[in-house]
Amino acid sequence: LVLVTQLVHSDSVFLTQFCDVVVLLRLSPRLHLLLTLHRLHPQITAYVVAILTHILRQMPENANIVDSSVRPEVSSDVDWYKVLKYGNKTLQTRVCYLISLMARHCLSTLQSMWNT
Repeated sequence: LVLVTQLVHSDSVFLTQFCDVVVLLRLSPRLHLLLTLHRLHPQITAYVVAILTHILRQMPENANIVDSSVRPEVSSDVDWYKVLKYGNKTLQTRVCYLISLMARHCLSTLQSMWNT
């Protein structure tokens, strides 16, 4: 996951390919699953949040990937408030950036995410 994060941040071609793969292989539920690991492995969640933030920053037309990855589900284990309050500093900072970009590009998802 570290390598994927570095590749996505290094070149827009890798970012485009990553977005294409996520859509084609329907990997958004898998990304959501990685987000639920914030208690056991906060660094994994921090990498996924960094990738999602980079997607919104560089390719806002792919906001649907972020939308489907963070959208709360009935059995969601991601409590964003607790992540911000009790998570490690790296994860807290990255989630703050993600929230600020979601406010611009996918507001309805942010509202539903925060109201759960």
